[in-house]
Amino acid sequence: MLAEAVCNDFLRPETNIRLVSGSTIRVGRVEVLYNGEWGTVCDSGWDMQDARVVCRSLGFGQALEAVSGAGFGEGTGTIVLDDVNCSGNEEDIFQCGNAELGISNCGHGQDAGVRCAQFPSANIRLINGSNPTEGRVEVFYNGTWGTVCDSYWDDYDAQVVCQSLGFAAFGVANFRATFGEGTGPIWMTETKCKGDEMDLLDCPHTSPPHYCEHRYDAGVQCNPRSTLRLVGGSSKLEGRVEMQLNGQWGSVCTDNWDRNAANIVCRSLGLGQARYMYFDSAFGESNLTNAYNFDCQGFQPSILRCGRIGVNNCQYRRNAGVRCYEGILAPVRLAGGPSLQEGRVEILYNGEWGTVCDRGWTVFDKPSDIVCHSIGLGNAEATYGGGRYEQGTGPMVLDDVFCPIPT
Repeated sequence: MLAEAVCNDFLRPETNIRLVSGSTIRVGRVEVLYNGEWGTVCDSGWDMQDARVVCRSLGFGQALEAVSGAGFGEGTGTIVLDDVNCSGNEEDIFQCGNAELGISNCGHGQDAGVRCAQFPSANIRLINGSNPTEGRVEVFYNGTWGTVCDSYWDDYDAQVVCQSLGFAAFGVANFRATFGEGTGPIWMTETKCKGDEMDLLDCPHTSPPHYCEHRYDAGVQCNPRSTLRLVGGSSKLEGRVEMQLNGQWGSVCTDNWDRNAANIVCRSLGLGQARYMYFDSAFGESNLTNAYNFDCQGFQPSILRCGRIGVNNCQYRRNAGVRCYEGILAPVRLAGGPSLQEGRVEILYNGEWGTVCDRGWTVFDKPSDIVCHSIGLGNAEATYGGGRYEQGTGPMVLDDVFCPIPT
C-alpha cells in the first residue's frame, strides 16, 4: 500500500505561545503557556512592536495587525500578561516588559490578538551576519545551498530578499563578500529584481555556467530595527534618537534635525509620522561617545539612506529627540513600476495581494500620501488611474477610499 500523510503547511516551532480562534493559523487570539496552563494577554498598550515579536516567535513573517478588544473572541483562564511593552527585537514575548506574570486588571473582553504575514521563504537564508536580519545571501537549489554573485546586485534585489524572509521591505545591498566568502555553487548572477517579486528565484538572473568567484558573494541588511531607538521618553512613542552604526551606538545631532528627518525616524520605527521635534537634549544628555549628523530630504525609506555629514561633530547638549504618532505598518506595496517609488497600489488582505479601485483617487487626496508614507517614502508626486501599470490580479480590496484630512 502507498503511504499517505496529511501535514500542516509549515513546521511549527516548539513554543510557549499560540494563536487561537483565527480563520487561518497566522491569525488569532494570543495565548501563552504559564504554570502548565494556557492563558491570554491583555490589550493594554498592545501595539505593532508586540505583534512583531509574537509573529516572529511563531515562525511567520512580519506582523500585519495588532488586534485589541477580543477581536478573536474572549479566552478563558488566567490573563497572564498585561501592559506588554516590546521593543520589537525580542525573541519571545516573555522577554518584553510587562506588569507581572499572572497579574492583570483586565477582563477577557480585552484579550489581544495578531495577524501575521505569510511564512518566510524556505529557499533563502542569510549567513554570517551579526543578527538575523543581515548576512551573505544563500539560495537552496537542486538540493544544495549556494551563493549569489554581486553582479548587478542592488537594493531592489535586497528588498525581495528581505520581504521573502518576513523582514521589513527596505533592504540594503552589500557587495564583495561583506559577510565572508561562501562555498559550493554560485547559483545566481546578474540578478535584476523589480522589487515586487515574492522570491529571489522569481527575479530575472543568469544561472550557471557563468564566471564569478566567491569573493563577489552578495549580501543584504534588512533594515534591522535594532539600529534605531528612542531613549529617555515617557513611552515608546518619544525620546532621544539613538542609532547603531557598525556596532556602535550614538546619538543624533540637531544641526540638521528637521521635520523630514523626524518623520523618517518615526516611520522606520513603525510609529507613523512625527508629532513633535525636540532640540537641545530635551530627553536628557547622551553619554555615548558617537554623535551622528544626517541630512534628510524626507523621501528616503530609512535614516540610513540620508546623507551622513559627520561623526562626533556636535556637543551632547544638542541631542535630537522626537515624539511620534502611533501607527501601523500597512501591508502595502507598489507593483509593476520601473522603480521602488512608483507602481500599482496593492494591499495584503487575508494572506493575498489585491488592488485598489481608482474611483475618486487623486493626488490631492490623503490616500496617495498615506500609501507613500506607509512604505517609507515622502508625499505623493503624481497619481494615476486606468491601469497605467497594467492590471493587477486577485481581489479588489478597497474602493471609494476616503481619508479625512486632520484638522
